[in-house]
Amino acid sequence: TAAQSHGRLLCLTGEPGIGKSTLAQDFLGRLRNERESCLIARGRCSERLAGTEAYLPVMEMLESLLRSENGDRLAETMKELAPTWYFRIAPLGADDSSDSRLRDDARAASQERMKRELFALIQALSRRSPIVLFFDDVHWADASTVDLLAYIGARGDRLCLLTIATYRPSELFLADHPFIGVKRELQARGACEEIALGFLEREDISSYLDLEFPDHAFPDTLADLVHARTDGSPLFMVNVLRYLQDTGAIIERDGWRLLKPFSEIEKEVPESIRSMIERKLDQLDEADRYLLIAASVQGSEFHAAVVADALEADQAEIEESLERLD
Repeated sequence: TAAQSHGRLLCLTGEPGIGKSTLAQDFLGRLRNERESCLIARGRCSERLAGTEAYLPVMEMLESLLRSENGDRLAETMKELAPTWYFRIAPLGADDSSDSRLRDDARAASQERMKRELFALIQALSRRSPIVLFFDDVHWADASTVDLLAYIGARGDRLCLLTIATYRPSELFLADHPFIGVKRELQARGACEEIALGFLEREDISSYLDLEFPDHAFPDTLADLVHARTDGSPLFMVNVLRYLQDTGAIIERDGWRLLKPFSEIEKEVPESIRSMIERKLDQLDEADRYLLIAASVQGSEFHAAVVADALEADQAEIEESLERLD
């Protein structure tokens, strides 16, 4: 639809672990293989960075465009049509006083000017090829980014543009997030569609077992048990099956099969995601637990060198331990 100049905002919604990002990334991967001329840009909203600076997901999206194969040509177009954005994300030039002045001007630009410039850039690029903008975890998006999505959505219905946004409905409504109003307004205009992802059915889990463990000899009751314990959560299902492999309950020996009696496996499958986490933690020895505690202080993403410094340990040994834990 977007390729035929009918721009849309597509919302993929669902609770944590249900596969929103995975579905979007899979679609974008196929799209890249099928449409070589299609422009794809990604921006991620972060709980940790929410509210620290306006437009961070948009700037990440534009940076991903500049890192693409046609980055040099895109940079020239961005510099011409959206200079306030270009000089916010482009690397500093070597003592270029004119660029320095333009960079200062970009920092002082009004939000209205920034919205007009970005729309002009998207409009120009969409004349060359379809564009897909992917914003992940919009329930953590800042108000400026949401305002920009509303601006583009209200004016992009005649562009070769598809904007994909993923979010968790519960977090969106609990926070009374401004994206709620944007989505409803665009839906009323026919410029927004929503795909609400549901949990897996028992048959879906059975199909997953067939795909992940070809020619297996599992009893039908295994799919029943996994579905009952995970409520059909894709992420939890994958973790439960991985746990059964790690503990040796599922092995590949002349085809995939259960090594332990089903009654014993039934006792081992964790009751909830919390117990799954607790069991994973119980598998750690004290040294690994101490290492991960130190790493967690830096955040969900961390550097081995920083952790090594904090623990006054050898960096190579820390990296080897983290690779083993991963």
